[in-house]
Amino acid sequence: MEFGRLDPNQLSDIDFSLPSDPQGTLNVLASSEVAIPTKIYIGCGRRGHKTWIGNFYPSKITEKDFLNEYVKHFNSIELRDTFYQVCTVEKIAALEAQTIANPDFLFYPLMPQSISHIRRLRNAEAITIEHINSLTAFGKKLGPSLLQLGEHFSPKNIAHLEDYLVALPEHFDLFVELRNKAWFEQDILTKVIEIFKAKDIGFAITDTPGRRDVLHMNLTTPHAFVRFSPSGNPTVDKRRLDFWCEKIDYWKSAGLRSLGFFINHPEPHFEPELCEYMIRKLGL
Repeated sequence: MEFGRLDPNQLSDIDFSLPSDPQGTLNVLASSEVAIPTKIYIGCGRRGHKTWIGNFYPSKITEKDFLNEYVKHFNSIELRDTFYQVCTVEKIAALEAQTIANPDFLFYPLMPQSISHIRRLRNAEAITIEHINSLTAFGKKLGPSLLQLGEHFSPKNIAHLEDYLVALPEHFDLFVELRNKAWFEQDILTKVIEIFKAKDIGFAITDTPGRRDVLHMNLTTPHAFVRFSPSGNPTVDKRRLDFWCEKIDYWKSAGLRSLGFFINHPEPHFEPELCEYMIRKLGL
């Protein structure tokens, strides 16, 4: 993920500690059923890369078998296939069939860019239903979806955002990622949180070195979706993940029901190492 990437020489200037939880997040967690064990899903933003072959994956593996191998290591993936096109039911079913080695595996699919970036949520009813219908082929392996709204999607579109969310099918499990800086001005942020809570929509959290404003810690449901963009310095990134493990342990005790945590590295060879590090730190 290139969003918020910094030059390595700038990293020493950044405070990578996590913000404290706002009162609204504490209230959301407090209203949850603490007795329910938190389900934690950790994975990458891709199912493989050539740099993984011979290191993380067997030396003779081919790209078509990446997902079959991936599910032996991780319990979830942030699926980008669905961002670039509306996948057919057959395509989704073929992906699901490659996860047989892990019955508890979940796909976290992105909403198509034709909805979020091209139509910008307008006149997108038909394509949204087509996309949602195709996801049913995942069956029990369908996790929450992510609606990624780019930096050019500003609060002037808040009415379109609200209208789009209101029109979604009931019980469609969705998180929204916002990137434009103006969304995080307090009065706008308050309104966004109200909209998300009213529709039971999750507010995705993005942790990227160069945009600390999107690291907002606002949970609008007792579920969390975190997109973690590494800095390229493994020592720095493992310390950042240490902060997250502390936060997650607290959220678990406070009532968090589920977490999807995905590491999206612009240099893919680091992704498996960082995912495995976090899994070990959390004792999963």
